[in-house]
Order: sequence, then C-alpha cells, then structure tokens
Amino acid sequence: MAPSWLLLWCCAVALGHLPLGSAAGIGCERAASATAAAWAPVGAPASSLHGAKGGRASRSTPFSRRRRRLLSVASSLSSSASSSGSSGSSSSSSSSSSSSGGVANSRLLRACRGEMIDRVPVWLFRQAGPYLPEYNQYKKDNGLEFWDLIRHPKHAAEVAMMPLRRYDLDAAILFSDILTIAEAMGHEVEFKPKQGISVLNPLRTPEDLDMLTNDPEEALSRIEYVFEALRETKTALRDNKFEHIPLLGFSAAPWSLFFYMAGDTIRSNEGNAARWINQYPNESKRLLGMIGSIVIEYLSRQVEQGADAIQLFETLAYHTDGPTLLKFALPELTRIGYELKRRHPDIPLLVYAKGAGYLNPSLQRAGFDVVTLDAGIDRLEMLGALDETAWVSGKRATVQGNFDTNLLINGDPSSISSEVSEMIRQLGPQNMIANLGGGLMGKEDPSLVKCFVDEVKSQSQAAFDNMFPPIKGRS
Repeated sequence: MAPSWLLLWCCAVALGHLPLGSAAGIGCERAASATAAAWAPVGAPASSLHGAKGGRASRSTPFSRRRRRLLSVASSLSSSASSSGSSGSSSSSSSSSSSSGGVANSRLLRACRGEMIDRVPVWLFRQAGPYLPEYNQYKKDNGLEFWDLIRHPKHAAEVAMMPLRRYDLDAAILFSDILTIAEAMGHEVEFKPKQGISVLNPLRTPEDLDMLTNDPEEALSRIEYVFEALRETKTALRDNKFEHIPLLGFSAAPWSLFFYMAGDTIRSNEGNAARWINQYPNESKRLLGMIGSIVIEYLSRQVEQGADAIQLFETLAYHTDGPTLLKFALPELTRIGYELKRRHPDIPLLVYAKGAGYLNPSLQRAGFDVVTLDAGIDRLEMLGALDETAWVSGKRATVQGNFDTNLLINGDPSSISSEVSEMIRQLGPQNMIANLGGGLMGKEDPSLVKCFVDEVKSQSQAAFDNMFPPIKGRS
C-alpha cells in the first residue's frame, strides 16, 4: 500500500490541483508539522482558539486548504485499494449497499467516516423544539409538557419527525433530555415551563453518593422509556418515508451531569460543582467515574436499539476552567470514546464540548469521529490544531458547526447566505457537517432556519462542483 501522502499527491495531480514536482513539498510540510507537542495531551486552553473566526494566515494557505479538501479523496482511493483484495461476496455486498442509497451510505455517516460527499450534510442542535409552531400546538392539543413528551415514546417519536417534515435535514435525533441519566442514578428531576429542568435532591456531601445507583443495569431499567422511544422513532422514520435518514442517539457527558447533580443549573450556577471539586477531589473523581460507566452502557444500549451514530454533549464545559476540565472531565470523555469504539467500531461518535474547543484534538485522539466547533471558536486555528494531532493518530476528525444562531433570530436571507458562504469556505466542503454554534432556544424564525438549511445545501453543492469539475472528453 502506498503511503497516504502519496495517494493524496496522486489525487491532486490527477485533478490538476498540483504540479508533478510537488510531492517533495507535501513531505516537507507534513514532516514540519510533526512537532513534539503533537504527542503531548492537548490541554492548555489557547485563547487563540476562541477569538475571531478569521484565524491566522499561516493556517489558511492554499496548500493546506487543498490538502484538507483532497484528504477524503485519498481516503476513498485507499479504501478502494484495500477492498479490491477482499472476497467477491464482500465486494458484491458493498456494491449493493452503495447502490441502495440506505442509511449506511447517507451523507451524514459518510461525512462522519471522512469519506467523500457531494454536499455538506446538515442537521441542528435542538432541531425539534419550541421554535416550531407545530411543536407548541402538539403540546397544547395533547395537554403535555416537555418532560411528558420524552417519557411517552410515541409522542417523542412524533416530535422527532417534525423538523424532518419542515426541512430537508440529513439526520434525525432522539427526542429526549440530558438529565435522564441523573434520574436513572436516583435523582429526582423536575421540569418547570420557562424555567427548565433541575435536580431536586442534589448532592451536598460525599455521604450522599450512597443514595445513587452504581449498577448500570439497575439504572437503565429506570429509563426504559428512552430505548422504547428510540425504537418508535426508527419505526416513525420508516412510516414517514425517512428511512434513508440516520438516527442519532445521544447523552450528556459526565461533567455536565456532575454539574446538575451537584445542584447547579444553566440559569443558576451557584458554584456547587466547583465546591465539590475543591473540597472533595477524590469523591468527585469517583462520582465522575460512576457517571461515565453508566453513560457508556446507556449509549451502547442505544446502538443496540438502532441508533446509527452517537452524539455526546459536554454542554456545560464552559462553566469551569481549563485545568479542572483537563483533570476531571477529559479522562472520562477519553474513556467513553475508547470504550464505545472498542464495542462499536463502525458507529460514528460525535462530541460537543461547549466553550472548551481546546479539548477537541485530545477528543480526536480518543476516537471521536466528529468534533464540534462552538460559536466562539476560531475555525482555522482549530483545523490547524486537529491537523497536527491527525499526523500522529492517522486520521483527522470531521468538524461540525458552527453557524451563528443569532442570525436565525435577527438576520435575513442575505446575512445568512453570507455567513454560510464563509463557514463552508473555511471548514468545507469535505470533512464537514453543518450545524449551529449552539442549540435552538425557541426564539428562532423557522423561515430563517429553512433559509440556513437550503443555503448549506446549495452552496456546498456548488463548492463541490467547483472543486471537481467534469473532465473534458469524459462523460
């Protein structure tokens, strides 16, 4: 097998992007990027990764952009070369899967695997929710609130279909909540309209750990409604002729759950989690380990019940400092990534560490196929950091993000088109999944959301066509 950089160079030459004499240039640049820092845990929060989106010019050279865009082509060639030596039955099966256009060959899963895509796939954080008029009407007609909906599988499945009927999205996601695991472990969870969800019996002292369930089987038996909802959603996708759309399962990550279980909320951060970390560091690690073990079983069960990919949300990472996350949160995120990849090597893993993009290179090394860029991150700096660790790990993660959600409230079609153009120029159109820099909160205009989705589709398709124009003399 030829080295990956040579496959890449052959691709570039064949497509006319690089001259024949450029192979040495590829080797020199790649060798120069293999720094000793790439081997160390990527941890120190770099302020440059949360600055302006423009990035440094050194990260945006014409060559580096070509390399990222052609990486998936080389990967496809490498995969083809490997599969050519496999059995005839295997080749036939692969061909059948490709021609059937099923979930496995969907744009989103291909993008997760780093394969070539003809346009950027798009889905939305909290794509089913109160910004949709039909969601609010459904709650009113059925006399249900959010917490009721997620506990009734048929209702949860119906809500998950709503954004798919309205927009041409590339993924469905289980309609549930991040605090189901807190409930499974023994906490009493309460939902109040306009106030959100909170834990009513938070942990105050290490002795309170004894009230929690540490047995994954016992814990998951308390939230069987989640797995039933996943099965119902799979059925709803077929019944609504969305069977080609992959279904994402998800969970909160340990630190975010720890934050709630200690008594803090997004709206009322009283520093309880920070106090636990400072006063009870060993017990905090024990609790995070307990949560991490149940998250692994929870997500593994979702895969067994039909989830096509898994999204892990460390959405409250921004509520603490870098050193604390590196010491307490990152080890559990890494363990989850490694273990899920060991159990389910073909299931894509996506991760979102909000406000902690400096963790992304380490999460890439831990086996996550897709890392998320939030609203404040410097796109090109992050791509550079991921490229450096990819040189060590052998694979660069696909990036997900990071459209400004404010434009879906106060923007217009022109501003949305301009921002989508910039996002795709910097991040795509390969090895990219279009999403938001944060979740939809309820005030967004559905017509502007549709504009965003449509712009991603049309602009990324045009970018792909520009990258790979038809070769004269060939059909």
